[in-house]
Amino acid sequence: MKNPLFDLSGKKALVTGGSRGIGYTIAVELAKEGVDLMLVARNRDDLIDVVGAVQSTGRIAHALAADLSQHAEVVRLGEEALRIWPKIDILVNNAGTNILAPALAAKAEDWDAILHTNLRAPFFLAQKIVPPMMRQKWGRIINISSQCGLIAIENHVAYCASKGGLELMTKVCALEWAPHGVTVNTVAPTVVDTPLTRKVINTPEKLERMLRRIPAARFASCAEVASAVLYLASPAAAMVTGDCIKVDGGWTAQ
Repeated sequence: MKNPLFDLSGKKALVTGGSRGIGYTIAVELAKEGVDLMLVARNRDDLIDVVGAVQSTGRIAHALAADLSQHAEVVRLGEEALRIWPKIDILVNNAGTNILAPALAAKAEDWDAILHTNLRAPFFLAQKIVPPMMRQKWGRIINISSQCGLIAIENHVAYCASKGGLELMTKVCALEWAPHGVTVNTVAPTVVDTPLTRKVINTPEKLERMLRRIPAARFASCAEVASAVLYLASPAAAMVTGDCIKVDGGWTAQ
């Protein structure tokens, strides 16, 4: 028998960046808890695997395509999602992008791409999705942030700016929407062990340098990030809003 404090049976969630890595795992773990999923990626074909994984749990899965760097696409996505499901209980803003560069070499077009995807899109998608949550007096908005929203890391100037902005945007929305039963929080991982991470950190020297900065001496797993999302999505977290769960192995505690 499920603990009612953690029961998500019958809820409906929208997860952006759902085709792989953290987003894929969040979607599948939500499905295992009885949640129907709406999954978003830039290309619909990229969602075939995760749709199959969600459906294998017996839950419904819809695949939607949107380029979240484009404001018109964000607005269209929100409207399309609410046409399919007039209310969405859980929004997970997971999609993100990064382009590494030292501050002196950062380009305006890269800055815009990062800020538009990582900060503007989560806000305006939440703005679209939240009214039905407010009407039903229950909703969960979970923004996947980063330790880069809490501390500075070299060569991440635009990324840190976007995630720092996401942290404070989350707090403002939490403040305004709490009276309506909607919580808004972030999950801030350290480096997460994914195939993409292993491509970037591709030498023993890079690996050792990164692991030295994590007191737990390892990267986070996608499942560990998803577990934090499951908690924030659950009734157990009803009094947690405007907060950040750090899944960082102690990096930001130093």
